[in-house]
Order: sequence, then structure tokens, then C-alpha cells
Amino acid sequence: MARVELHEQSRLDRGWLKVMNYRRYYDFQWQQTGGKEHPYIAEKTKIFLDIIPHDVSTIIDVGCGDGAISNVFAPKHTVIGVDISQEGLKNLSAEALPVLSTVDYLPLKNNCADLALCSELLEHLPKDILMQAITEIKRISKRYILISVPNKENLRKRYTKCNVCGLEFHIYCHLMSFNLNKLARYFDGYTISYSTLCGALDGKTFDTISYLRNKLAKHFCIDTISTLCPKCGNIVSLSKPSLVRRAIGYSLFILQNTLNLLLNRKPEPDWLVVLFEKSKETQEKGDSGERTLLSDFVSYNQ
Repeated sequence: MARVELHEQSRLDRGWLKVMNYRRYYDFQWQQTGGKEHPYIAEKTKIFLDIIPHDVSTIIDVGCGDGAISNVFAPKHTVIGVDISQEGLKNLSAEALPVLSTVDYLPLKNNCADLALCSELLEHLPKDILMQAITEIKRISKRYILISVPNKENLRKRYTKCNVCGLEFHIYCHLMSFNLNKLARYFDGYTISYSTLCGALDGKTFDTISYLRNKLAKHFCIDTISTLCPKCGNIVSLSKPSLVRRAIGYSLFILQNTLNLLLNRKPEPDWLVVLFEKSKETQEKGDSGERTLLSDFVSYNQ
């Protein structure tokens, strides 16, 4: 299928994306990982397949990345994958339609999908963009919205630091943290049909201790793949902390584990999955009742 882009291509390089080079960051990430299997993604995708209602035939995967989930749905559903990364979209199967777009301005018609899917996207957005994105996701969804986000993430736990410009940032560029109640508040007019946790077990941490480990011990997160600084474009390289700083970091680590033991704070699965259904009142207010064909999905200038 032909690629469909935004009404205005300049929107891809404006505001928050332009200031922090996020598009370059995500292109760099997908160049390294795109199309590769991930066991926890496979686990989550199986949950999605099990909980998607039987009356869903059209799906829009907003923030589809490399299409790991879209490609699984595409054989049995009509699927559009939306992302800002050209590198990610290259991995979509021929059965899914790729759309290069920002999430806060989707070139798609109202109520054009039975289900809007948003897996591990919302945590990457600044709050003002998050609100616009959720408005857009609601607008394109005819009835269901399926969301996955990190579960109660302590953002500081995964901070790294650019060795060139000094920017401290989340290694996966996460900007927001969610729990079930916080996520549900963003989806007024919807009810929770299903929720669960999945993924790797994530140990509990404390914001203050994570901050002190960054500042006093110079302890920062590293990944198994290279990380691009979203500000200056440098590939991050961390130097080994001094013996004194490593001792400080170890002491803070022991303090954290001791507090977790005393407070009985146990590890929880890393991801929160929630299926929302539009309330009857909201459906009556915004649903035209018309079925949407693939050719009707995209609203753009010929």
C-alpha cells in the first residue's frame, strides 16, 4: 500500500519534536531494533489478541513503531500503523497501511476505526502534547481504545546522561508515569472493560534515592543498544565512576533494598494494559453509525 503522509509535512519537524530531535532519536533506535523479536512484546500481543472484542474489524495502531503488533493483527483485521519514525514504518507488513504522522495531529477521519491501539506511546509525550494526542485518539475511535503504558514507572531509575552536552534524560525518552487510576482519568466518557499487568518484573525504587544515585554517585542507566542524545545527537558513552562514587551508589542501593523489605514493596510486572470502551452516552453523541472502508480511513489532500 502507498504511504500516506500528513496534510502539512512541516508538522513533523515542529515544536517539541524539533527542539529535542526526537524523530532522529527514534529513527536511530529502530535502525538497531526494528523487526527483531522481543519475548515480552510477544506476551503482550497475545493478551491483546485475547481481549480484542469480536466486533472489531478495523484497527489504528497509533505509535506503531516497527509494527511488531500491527503485523500480527493485519492478516485478520484492516490495520493502519501510525508513527513519526520512517525507520520504524519500514518494518510494517504489506497488509498494513503505514502513515507517517505525529500523534497530536492525525490525518484520519472521525470514528474511522473500531479500535484505536496505543502501545507504549503515551509515556513519551510532554503533557500538553499528551492531552492533544488523547483527544485525537478519542476522535478516531468508534468504540474501543486499547492502551499499554509502563506501570508506575520511576522515571529517574532509567536516566542516562549525555557525555557531550550534559543532558540527563530517560534512556527510552519516557516523560510521563502512569498507574491505572491516573490513566483512567484521561479517558473520561469511557469505561474500563479489562485491565491487567504483564512484562518483566520491575523492582521498586524511590525517586529521591534514584536522584541521589544520579547526582552523588554518577550512576546512570545504560542499554544493550546504543543511545542517541535527543538534544545534540551524540551517541552516549558513560565513563566509569570513581571508587568513592561507586561506594556511594552501592550504599544507596542497599538503603533502597532495605526500605523495600521493611515496607514490603515487591516487584510488579512492567506494563499496564487497559481496554476502554466508549460509554453509551458518548457513542450516541459522536458516532455517525456508518461503517468505514479502508479507502475512507485517511483524510488527506490528493
